[in-house]
Amino acid sequence: MSATAAWHAALADLLSRSHRLPPDRLPVAVNAALRPLDVTATRYVVDVEQELLRPLPEPGRPTPDPLPIDTSLPGRAYTEVRARPGQDGRLWVPVVNGTDRLGLLEVVLPAGADPADGALGDGCRAIAGLIGHVLTSKLPYGDALHRARRGAPMAVSAELLWQLLPPLTFASDTVVVSAILEPCYAVGGDAFDYALDGTILALAILDGVGHGLPATLTTSVALAALRAARRSGAEFGAHRHPHAASLKLPGPRRT
Repeated sequence: MSATAAWHAALADLLSRSHRLPPDRLPVAVNAALRPLDVTATRYVVDVEQELLRPLPEPGRPTPDPLPIDTSLPGRAYTEVRARPGQDGRLWVPVVNGTDRLGLLEVVLPAGADPADGALGDGCRAIAGLIGHVLTSKLPYGDALHRARRGAPMAVSAELLWQLLPPLTFASDTVVVSAILEPCYAVGGDAFDYALDGTILALAILDGVGHGLPATLTTSVALAALRAARRSGAEFGAHRHPHAASLKLPGPRRT
């Protein structure tokens, strides 16, 4: 079997395993699919603060320390969304879902393998891409993946709001949307939303009056109402108020 065919077989194996895969068994499934290639992988997910890459625990293997994003080679691979070889027979491959950066795949290569080998790099990127899709699809089904991303307890208000937000990053051939929410563990009534339909991009920034859970409940209802109206075909005009930045719960902007 050629190297390319072997990677395709591993990809098909992981895809087959993914349909009934519990969230906390993702690391085990990945390494089981890669075993015929004599490759071992560790999966890292970006934390809520966007500061560290945190490893997903795997039974029977020691859990490595988190990796800093701003001051490490793996962090550069994640930031630049580009695979980078290490000096110790490792390959660091970003894990994305679409264009939403989720984490990093650390691949320990077989002895004598060349990190610059094209077939090897293509195989690692394909596996990392599938991991990104599986990771996103498994998040709603358990808590293990959520716990791995957190360095502190999350307030009830933040727990509610994070479940309602769209992905932090979206890109197409014509537009890029990116957002961040702070303080990430204790957000108040701040939120954002976007939707791309055809050539129309609807954007919304919401700020519920007050703090904590009451503000989050207000924003949650407003966000649901906005989406319900938009999905039923309601038309929203662009808001041109000169003090729009200080208004509470503004309507969506269209570009």
